[in-house]
Amino acid sequence: MASAVTMLEPLGEAMDSFAIEIFAGLVRLEELLRPSWTFADSDQGGRIVIGALQGEDDEYAYFEETGLYHAFQGVCVWALALVVRAVGYSHFTAQVLWEHAGGGPLGVQMFAKCALCFQPELSYGSAGSLLYSSSLGIRAPDDLPQLRDAIMGALLGLVSPDVAFANCANVEDGSIGIEVRNAELQRHHDKLAQCAEQCGLLECIFAFPWLHWPGATLRLPALVDFLATLSCCSVDKPPAFVRQVDAWKHRVSLRSMELWSIIVPLCQAAPSITRGFLRDCATLAYASPPSAETYSHFVHVCLSGRPGGGFDALLGDSLVLAALISFAINSSHSPSMDALTDVVVYLDSGSKGSVASRLCSWQGPLRTGPFLSDWLELLKVPHAENGTFLLPEPPAPLSEVPELVESVPVPETVQLVPNSNGLREIVCDAPAEFCCAVDGRLLVDPVRAPSGHVFERSVLARSLKASGGLCPITGAALELGECQRDTELRARILKWVRQSRPRQRLG
Repeated sequence: MASAVTMLEPLGEAMDSFAIEIFAGLVRLEELLRPSWTFADSDQGGRIVIGALQGEDDEYAYFEETGLYHAFQGVCVWALALVVRAVGYSHFTAQVLWEHAGGGPLGVQMFAKCALCFQPELSYGSAGSLLYSSSLGIRAPDDLPQLRDAIMGALLGLVSPDVAFANCANVEDGSIGIEVRNAELQRHHDKLAQCAEQCGLLECIFAFPWLHWPGATLRLPALVDFLATLSCCSVDKPPAFVRQVDAWKHRVSLRSMELWSIIVPLCQAAPSITRGFLRDCATLAYASPPSAETYSHFVHVCLSGRPGGGFDALLGDSLVLAALISFAINSSHSPSMDALTDVVVYLDSGSKGSVASRLCSWQGPLRTGPFLSDWLELLKVPHAENGTFLLPEPPAPLSEVPELVESVPVPETVQLVPNSNGLREIVCDAPAEFCCAVDGRLLVDPVRAPSGHVFERSVLARSLKASGGLCPITGAALELGECQRDTELRARILKWVRQSRPRQRLG
């Protein structure tokens, strides 16, 4: 891996500047050639179709520009092929894509889009209909299907905090407060949404042959997370930025039928369904609500169970049911003759209260009005004298957790410190009691589970999301909210780091 990184450094530097040239060229060429997508061959996903020669257009200049357009795509796919092959398909992550394709949302998405759109032959037509194809002599990589899978996986992972804070060491070392981190992450998502609209990324994502792609079920959670995250951005300035983000959100909302026609079949084929996936589906339903028929089908699929009882084990989980009810509310669906309503009706009073509490503390977008009221009625939430609901006390949100001991005050205009390594990366010989039970690295934000195990909070959060809420050590059901921050341990760790700093050369 080290030799691969050394080999790729010059390529990364070249791509940093070339990404802008590619973007400028593609914008000009797409205006001229009017590429669109045709989905006539549904088994293989979509194909780009170049606008056919019109009237008195200069035929020589037209095909010269067509060749240049195809060459740009070829550069992107071969440049990324070098990176993917060097690090390995399974190790080509969003962070690697970000680093080697420009290190910015526009360049990264443009490179990924061009690579995913590359076809050995260019197709010509009009209004999305295919007339004929022609080869321009640009060879496709022999492993193009595997490359597309790896690139799509990395592209969908761009919303990860690991990418947003890839060069910010002081996010991990505890000197930046959670509100500042959340604001910076939101800015990252806003910029991704703006750039996705600029480069026409949504059509490229829909053109991927999801329903006929080996391993597509493994990409499904990332697809839903990506679209849900970018479709719920809230930008208030500047006006041009707002227009582009709103255009992206509107575009996603218009593709609701196609979107859920991908999600539901893949969900049905998936070996398991996690809490995180259901939360993301509920968020996506707010931005792009499914039809009533699709809603019923989705709920039926989710409640139908999995081999070995994968989902049955979660059926009594208040978070799962709250996520499904949130999905129903955001789909503008009241309780009726459906599977979810049947489940809620037969819950005991204690379980209904727990689900209602989770619903009232829901941190994603949630429609208000009659749909919410109808589900609260079904959950037997009591009314006040004025007719309003007496909502149960929700669990304390993350922002209300007391400040950590010895935390560093952060001014409103704080700048994230660029650095490729944080304390967790640098300190490699910490005492065992100061290390995370999962990855063995130094704890900077320790939380203690009811079992007594201590974890790095962000590591535990990722593990719980990946496992569907199971403790990575004991395998028992576990929620992040059950794990309290250990401020005393953190103070001891900070003291140890200060005392050992000269020996470990942290500067």
